[in-house]
Amino acid sequence: MRDDQKGKAQLIEERYKELFDNMAEGVAIYEAVDDGQDFVFVDYNKAGQSMDGIALKDALGKRVSEVFPGVKEFGLFEVLQRVWRTGEPEQHPVSLYRDDNLSFYRANYVYKLPGGQIVAVYSDETKRKQAELAVQAERDRLNAVFAAMDDGVYIVDQDYNIEFVNAVLSKTFGPYENRKCYAYFHDLDKACPWCKNPDVFAGKTVRWEWYSEKADKTYDLIDTPLRNADGTISKLEIFRDITERKQMQASLAQSDRLASMGMLAAGVAHEINNPLAYVLYNLESLTEDLPRLFQQIQSTEAKPAGFDGAEPVSPSMLADLVERAREAASGARRIKDIARGLGAFSRVEQHDLSQVNLHSAIEHAVGMASNEIKYRARLVKDFGQVPSLLASEGRLAQVVLNLLVNAAHAIDEGDVAHNQIKIRTWSAGHEAFFEVRDTGKGIPPENLKHLFEPFFTTKPVGVGSGLGLSICKNIVNGYGGDINVQSKVGQGACFTVNLPIKREETGPVETRRVTEPEASAVPGRVLVIDDEAQIRSLMERLLGRHHEVVTAESGAAAIELFERDQNFDLIICDMMMPAVSGMDLHKWLVDKNPDLAENVLFITGGAFTPKTREYLARVDNLQVEKPFDAKDLLRMVNELIIAARAKKGQGS
Repeated sequence: MRDDQKGKAQLIEERYKELFDNMAEGVAIYEAVDDGQDFVFVDYNKAGQSMDGIALKDALGKRVSEVFPGVKEFGLFEVLQRVWRTGEPEQHPVSLYRDDNLSFYRANYVYKLPGGQIVAVYSDETKRKQAELAVQAERDRLNAVFAAMDDGVYIVDQDYNIEFVNAVLSKTFGPYENRKCYAYFHDLDKACPWCKNPDVFAGKTVRWEWYSEKADKTYDLIDTPLRNADGTISKLEIFRDITERKQMQASLAQSDRLASMGMLAAGVAHEINNPLAYVLYNLESLTEDLPRLFQQIQSTEAKPAGFDGAEPVSPSMLADLVERAREAASGARRIKDIARGLGAFSRVEQHDLSQVNLHSAIEHAVGMASNEIKYRARLVKDFGQVPSLLASEGRLAQVVLNLLVNAAHAIDEGDVAHNQIKIRTWSAGHEAFFEVRDTGKGIPPENLKHLFEPFFTTKPVGVGSGLGLSICKNIVNGYGGDINVQSKVGQGACFTVNLPIKREETGPVETRRVTEPEASAVPGRVLVIDDEAQIRSLMERLLGRHHEVVTAESGAAAIELFERDQNFDLIICDMMMPAVSGMDLHKWLVDKNPDLAENVLFITGGAFTPKTREYLARVDNLQVEKPFDAKDLLRMVNELIIAARAKKGQGS
């Protein structure tokens, strides 16, 4: 019987040993020593030896803290002690063990045998944990990349559930957890009609633009499929903020339009000035000639043929005729001022500096802004003594125009009597000042500091580009001045511009003007070159009373004339003519007869090409703009003929 029992015990022990050694998990059996203060190895299976890299002979009978010096930091030692004291099994979760020789991840299950021994069954989690950490590191790296990106990134599944939103988008649109994309971005309760998800989940990459009212931004979007580990597909969408680029494109388009309008304005002014020159001259001469004609009629005893039975001309009839001619002349002068204003604005891009009359630039701007102002407010001008400024008249007028239009837009239409826009000018020390003050809505304090920033505007979309005040500041700063604003909500605004008073070192560039006293007419020989027949006719009537006038209808015709006759005291030449321009003709004369080239007086309608403008700045010849004042032109011609005769030694 004893032999049978002994055999069975031996069989059980062999089976236990076989099971113990062939377990996939590591197993270590410990005996408590020093009343549970430490534990020694009493058994150690093959799987454990393989996992730990420690042979059985190097572990049996040794303290656990001796075999594994890092066991306490690992956290397992406290578990062994508690299980030994309480008898209750414990799970020690996956943790990192590390000492000078070993490093691994283990998960332990610890329990107590009836005989008091402690068993630790453990699995090697090193590879799995390293894989998890690698995945987490990659995820953290991607999150860091997404967080550092200026572009927005979000991921959505096929049920429109948002899976991820990076910091750029969450800052703009808020928390995304448990949100549908159509609710998150568009405040809708169902999928957007324009949704690109079906195309993306079908495998397509889609690029499109979207304006977000919530963010007030325009985005360039790239939607692309993202295949997940489980085989499903999500959508990855990248948001690139192109708001500034769109605004810049709009600004460039606006600049192109303004440049085109400037060229158109110059052309229109030129075309108006030509007929306006002779219309204005005829009207002004009629107002002078009608009284003399009336006197001649009254002094004539016999009635001219055909006047039998006709009503005699009465003083009241004459007065009415003269008044009508004066009114027509007044209207023509107004057209002249408008045309010159257009000419000034056509030179906005001209950066050449000259001595500019500030009040003249303001008047040009007022003329252009009058239609915006007259239905909103009364315009008040308070002009002080201001010296001329070294600037570009067109660019200075652009600053004033922008301030006037902004002031008008700050006032609602319909109450002109109670609203006012005031322009005031003055000078102090070495600076000139002008201000534009309005009684409009005023500017909120939070907007004041942004007013001169590019693209900042409080006007509705499509009304303002946000560049006007920025451009004004750049222009003023470029002249060494500054622009400031003061405003209170409901009390209007006041923009003040200060500019340094400078003089050109080389003398003024302004067109030279003939000074008083008026020269007596000395008969001379004048050649008039103009492609407008009416201008030639006007010149013949105006100058023909005192001088011999020869005309040429083109630059080519003038050259043909010069080939046989160059005996002229003065040449009055239109600058802009087809084929052979005034510039071309003058170059020809400089080459053929330099002395005669000095006696060329240019008349212009105000439209210059950049090449022509550069040429006129280089030569010393006088320039007169159409429509000209007849008396001033006649006085100028008389003096130039006297100077030309004196130079030739002919005297008077």
